[in-house]
Amino acid sequence: HHAFRGEAWAQAVTYLSQAGAKAFARSAKRQAVASFEQALTALTHLPETRETQAQAIDIRFELRNALFLLAEFGRIERYLREAERLARTLDDQRRLGWVSAYLSAHHLATGDHVTEGRTFALRVEAIGDTLGDVPLQVAAQFHLVRACHLSGDYRGTESICRKLMQSLQGD
Repeated sequence: HHAFRGEAWAQAVTYLSQAGAKAFARSAKRQAVASFEQALTALTHLPETRETQAQAIDIRFELRNALFLLAEFGRIERYLREAERLARTLDDQRRLGWVSAYLSAHHLATGDHVTEGRTFALRVEAIGDTLGDVPLQVAAQFHLVRACHLSGDYRGTESICRKLMQSLQGD
């Protein structure tokens, strides 16, 4: 609060992000959202660098987590679209993969765009395979299982579910 009010913007981003994470950890979701949104505001006062843009994406991911538990789906999509734009600007494939994973989850959770949920899951799969990023690959398979199940493709559900279980073997 003091860093924000004192216009010490870099410190404000750090402290507000930490405050948001602590609030989230103790299930104070609305307080977490307020802290993360204030961190984004503080970030706008800093020079636009690769680092600050990456921070802006990561804070939006944290916002997504808190807003999901509050069922504020419209706000989630807005923040994810902003994160997607920033990730494309940075050409940050890993973060773009996570944006796509979160957008897939978003569309599947709201139930109104199963096809889009599948499309985003396929995008995550492609990025995860290209980067060799196992967490992204697992996220893609998980969301593909959900998309297949929701669309009534039970053979596809079984096939991808088996692939998912195999990928979770070992470390």
